[in-house]
Amino acid sequence: MENPYDIPEAIPVPPQPSSPQEPTPQPPPTPQPPSGNTYKGFAWGCLVSAIFLFAAVALGIGSCVSLAAIGIATAKNANLAESTDTANPNPTLTLLRPGDGNRKIAVIAVHGTIMFSSDSTSLFSEETGAAAQRICRELRAARLDDDIAAVILDMNTPGGEVVASDEIRSAVDALRNAGKIVVTCMHTLGASGGYFIASGSDWIIANRLTMTGSVGVIMQSVEASKLMNKIGVQPLTYRSGNFKDMLSPMRPPTPEEDEYLNAMVKQDFREFCQVIANGRPEHFPTVEDVLNAPFADGRVVSGADALEMRLIDQLGDFDDAVAKARELAHVNDAPVYAYSLRRDWKSWLLSMAAPRTSIEVKGLEHVLPGTTLQPGVRYYLLPQAAQ
Repeated sequence: MENPYDIPEAIPVPPQPSSPQEPTPQPPPTPQPPSGNTYKGFAWGCLVSAIFLFAAVALGIGSCVSLAAIGIATAKNANLAESTDTANPNPTLTLLRPGDGNRKIAVIAVHGTIMFSSDSTSLFSEETGAAAQRICRELRAARLDDDIAAVILDMNTPGGEVVASDEIRSAVDALRNAGKIVVTCMHTLGASGGYFIASGSDWIIANRLTMTGSVGVIMQSVEASKLMNKIGVQPLTYRSGNFKDMLSPMRPPTPEEDEYLNAMVKQDFREFCQVIANGRPEHFPTVEDVLNAPFADGRVVSGADALEMRLIDQLGDFDDAVAKARELAHVNDAPVYAYSLRRDWKSWLLSMAAPRTSIEVKGLEHVLPGTTLQPGVRYYLLPQAAQ
């Protein structure tokens, strides 16, 4: 159909591709500070890592030491006893009182309950306390040391085991037989086994308030058969002889056992009295003189009373003991040293590698009052020290 107005038709315009719209720029996010939980987590991580690192290092060092000790013990097995018991020729000397000359006075400590060796598992247990092994080693070294003119036993002990006290007393006797002077200085306590040792001295000095004496023997056990019957516990014992289970806490002792044990205690007591008579013959010429003395009933006496009973020679303190040792040894200005021996490093390693063989009783004697002594062991011990 024709266009009556003669208007040209519109020319269609092809569609133009639309240009992509640019995104609106956004500001960068603001950084946030770390939270408290982040710091806590980091701290705990460091702590745990440190613990693991410490444990690994300790385990490594312990393994190396143990392996080294075992190797030494294997290589030196033939000389084990000698290496652990021979006195170190180079003692540690700590000056206590100055002086002149080459001769010295050695002070050896007897402090604490006298045992053969300490029952502690500490590495240094044998080197501390009144362990007979340490004291005998130091006494032996002083005997062999030509520079030592006299020894002062610095004593503060309630006593202890019969055998341990006897071994120390034997070392004191050997020291005196070698021409060395021995002076005992008692402090708070010098009782029972302590006095057993001191009686072998050339001179005994004590404070007027010192507790000494307690000459006697004690042995304890526990009898808990009634308690066991009450709770329904019956022991089963197979023995090779009538005395094999003597001192068993599971039954009362028989009359024969009572007689046997009392005879053993009385024998040790007589030995104690004989030792006093041997050490102080000017005051107690015979053992019967000691047995008939007032202190023979086991009483504890003060230093002042001990002087009257001739158990000691002088009231005084450590300075008095120093003066007396210098006088008796004829070394008027000799220096005074604390005399200490420590085993060498090989012996330390050997003691660490050696198995623990001590017998520890863990029974009723540890829970009942008044039964802290090891059953069946005889003691020269102040009774109050056992509580």
